[in-house]
Amino acid sequence: MTIDYSNFKRAKSNRINTHNTMAIPRIEPLDWINSHIELSFSEDEIMAVRDFTLMWNLFERFACNRNFSEHAIRDKITTYNINSVLFTEHLEYFTERYVLNNRANYHFDSLFNGQTNASRELVHQVLSGTNLNSDDIVVACIIISYRFRNNLFHGNKEIRLIHHQRNNLNVAISVMALFLDNIDIVL
Repeated sequence: MTIDYSNFKRAKSNRINTHNTMAIPRIEPLDWINSHIELSFSEDEIMAVRDFTLMWNLFERFACNRNFSEHAIRDKITTYNINSVLFTEHLEYFTERYVLNNRANYHFDSLFNGQTNASRELVHQVLSGTNLNSDDIVVACIIISYRFRNNLFHGNKEIRLIHHQRNNLNVAISVMALFLDNIDIVL
C-alpha cells in the first residue's frame, strides 16, 4: 500500500532530521487521523488526550518509579502524608459520574471493562461512600486515572468519541498534578 503524503499539512520543517540522507516526511498526526479515519477533530478537541498522555508519563515516572502499582501510590501517600481533603472535588466529580443511588452505573462498568478485581471493589466502596479511609480515597482517584490510561492506550475508547472524554481526562490530569505537587520530584 502506498500512502499519498501530498494531502497532509507539513510541520515547519517538511522532513525529519536523520543522521543519513533518508527523506522521511514529517506528518501532522491530526491531519492523518482526520483523513484516514474520516473524522474532523480540531486541535482543541483532542488537546486533553495529548496533555493526559504527557502528564501520565510524568506521573508514572515520579510517583511510581516508572511502574504503576497501587503499592507505589500507597507508599507515596504514607511518606508524604497526602490527605484526601485535597481531592474532594475530584472525588465528587467521579462519584457523580460513576455512581447512582450507591450503585455502580454503566460508566463505571465501562471504566473497568467488566473486570472484577480488588481495585474495582475499592473504587466502588470509596465512590459509594462505604469506605471513607483517606488513603483509599486518594488511591481510588488515582486508580480511576489509571483506568483512563488503560482504556485510552489500549484502544477501549471509540476514537470517534474520544473528544467526549475531555472532562474525564482533564480531571485525571488535575488528580495527577495535585499528587505530584505533594511529593518530592527528583530528576
